[in-house]
Amino acid sequence: MGAAAASLTVQATALGFYVHQMTGFDAERARREFSFPEGFEPAAAIALGYLGDDAELPEKLRGAERRNAPAKAIE
Repeated sequence: MGAAAASLTVQATALGFYVHQMTGFDAERARREFSFPEGFEPAAAIALGYLGDDAELPEKLRGAERRNAPAKAIE
């Protein structure tokens, strides 16, 4: 799983996408929502897409987004 997530992240980033790996997702809900076939087990959750403008977010989400800003570059 780790190698697959790393490969997906590297390739997606090279293509201009943003990747966010998530912990603590609800595997049972994912199974229901996405109709996983019998014998398949959801093991990871990864969001992939383009970054948007945080000004378009509802106010209650804007603050959380700003708190998660990238760290200052090492000089």
